[in-house]
Amino acid sequence: MSVLRCLFLSLFLWPAALAADPIEDVISGQLSEFREGDVLGAWAYASPGIQAYFGSPDTFGHVVEEDYGPIWSNKAARFSDRDETDDRVRQIVVVEGANGQIMAYAYYMIETENGWRIDGVEPVELPDVAV
Repeated sequence: MSVLRCLFLSLFLWPAALAADPIEDVISGQLSEFREGDVLGAWAYASPGIQAYFGSPDTFGHVVEEDYGPIWSNKAARFSDRDETDDRVRQIVVVEGANGQIMAYAYYMIETENGWRIDGVEPVELPDVAV
């Protein structure tokens, strides 16, 4: 294969290798909405089941603010382990709150007709980090 052809294929395939992960995009999007104080925007990332459970964006926002402080006031997040089953993905996310508190959360994701949505979040132990 010629050098020119290899270069062309590399340039053509390179953007695909950098394509964003849709699950990480959804979680990052919701975290961004919380950072901006946009509860309605964050609500849009929740699954229909979560929306039915909370009933309104206001109730949803109140619970996140009260019980998930680092998510509510997040300033950084890092994606860790991921497990997949037939119908759900469990993505571990390490979140740093505005006050410096670092917590790990399991985000349960489902794929809907409107794309991936967050179907639950629970605190988990921080993953081991090699130094």
